[in-house]
Amino acid sequence: MKCVLRVCMVVVLVSLVLPVAAKSEKISAEELAEIRDTQQVTQQKLAEMANLVNRFREEFQAIKGSIDENSYFNSQQRTQIEALEEEVRTLQDRLHLLSLEINDIIEGKMKPGLTEKQKAEADAYLLALDAYNADKLSAARDLWQGFLQKYPRSRFKPNAFYWIGETHFRVADYGNAIKAYQFVVESNPSSPWLRRAIFKQGVSFFELKDYESALAFFTKVALDYPKTSEAWRAQEYQKKTQSILKAQEAAKAISP
Repeated sequence: MKCVLRVCMVVVLVSLVLPVAAKSEKISAEELAEIRDTQQVTQQKLAEMANLVNRFREEFQAIKGSIDENSYFNSQQRTQIEALEEEVRTLQDRLHLLSLEINDIIEGKMKPGLTEKQKAEADAYLLALDAYNADKLSAARDLWQGFLQKYPRSRFKPNAFYWIGETHFRVADYGNAIKAYQFVVESNPSSPWLRRAIFKQGVSFFELKDYESALAFFTKVALDYPKTSEAWRAQEYQKKTQSILKAQEAAKAISP
């Protein structure tokens, strides 16, 4: 099931980005109509992918219900199910973020008076997204780093740092992921990517088993960004982290 999700994600998202990334010249009326058509297809494919992921999510909920009702599932099986559900959530988040970005860039390329430099900037950013969507994480990281060097004041700067963090996170390089997410925080404190970066810093610390640091980040997200999906997930991690810390304290108390 995990493999199916990843393959669907890559196939759909690569097909979404490639038609847009190829254009860098001045846009004619015919090309403008083509971009609008591309946007409609993009939205349709994103909706189809979202429905697919939601269907898998519903299956996970059913499995979790069985786990709650049947005591014969051991702790390892519970952990595996929870980890798989978290991966589905991550795919949903990634799908949502890429949807916003692709549509934003397509809309941006339709604006009149766009300079050649602005067009080249959008195409360079989409090239990195292409690599990321194809699971070429190292290449994507290099492309985004080159993008940031060439366009240090780009409006996509926080986005690029976030995705660089994701290229590290996905290969369990949590230390460098934390550093990259921190650049999101420092580059634009008002960026909508800020709460995502802080949450992923918390998850990175959690994976490093630095539970006290993780709890601090989850608490910040829950308090500073209430009623957001990141706050909801941070609260779930809060409970899990607090449970681990309590167990560690209990173990210390009974140790000689």
